[in-house]
Amino acid sequence: MLEQRVLYRKYVDYLYILNMNTSKSYVFEGIACDLIDYLSNAKNIDVEEIVAHIENDYEVENPIQMHEEISDFVNFLQAEGILIGGKNYD
Repeated sequence: MLEQRVLYRKYVDYLYILNMNTSKSYVFEGIACDLIDYLSNAKNIDVEEIVAHIENDYEVENPIQMHEEISDFVNFLQAEGILIGGKNYD
């Protein structure tokens, strides 16, 4: 789930995030927008569920690579204090 002091807004094809704890802002597009939107409502961060969600919405040619990329992205969001809960994924 998103950290309490993280704000985000979707504009057309982009997602803007402001982490009020760190005063950092981020811009994401593409699958990252859908991932963050999905994670904002998730009670638990489960990479397998996220990959399944993405596979339902997008044509995924290499599920193993998608799993690695999602794991890296989730780890990045946690390290930046955007996501809370869960664990680091490798």
